[in-house]
Amino acid sequence: MLFGEHIVLRAWREADVPAMQILRNDIELQDALMSEARPNSAERTRQWLSERSCRDDMLFFVVADRTDDSPLGFVQVAEINRRNGTGVLGICFLPMAQGQGFGMSVVGLLENYLFRVLGLRKLLLYVLAGNVRAIRLYEKSGFRRVGTLSRHHKTIEGYVDVVVMEHLLDHHL
Repeated sequence: MLFGEHIVLRAWREADVPAMQILRNDIELQDALMSEARPNSAERTRQWLSERSCRDDMLFFVVADRTDDSPLGFVQVAEINRRNGTGVLGICFLPMAQGQGFGMSVVGLLENYLFRVLGLRKLLLYVLAGNVRAIRLYEKSGFRRVGTLSRHHKTIEGYVDVVVMEHLLDHHL
């Protein structure tokens, strides 16, 4: 577990399944995450959580409120490559937890852990070019734009650009 001032990053629990199921069934949110939206039962959500938690190339945490331990969302670092010291960040919050500064807290908590414990030196992420709020959060958290994949991802509106961002973890630690 990683403890922040207002949040905790922890392993998932059975009590988290309903909140994660809400996230997995939110079509607009799944579209923004560049994920394929499909119906997710509690069992399918449980399986998704289990699979993410058991992968050697992935780190997965539920983001929980520090005061009452209620789930606010999740964060994952996928495609972990220990040889190159890289991983791909993904953050997702329940609608009621969005815009409250939790994203900055998550990145701050993860940086030291990823660098010192896992030996990662760089995080990458992919974000829809139209997701200005997320891009602003990532830039405030130390990410910089390194490219744009033109008409890369199909959304409800059609093919859209995807911004590629990176954050060097070792430059300030």
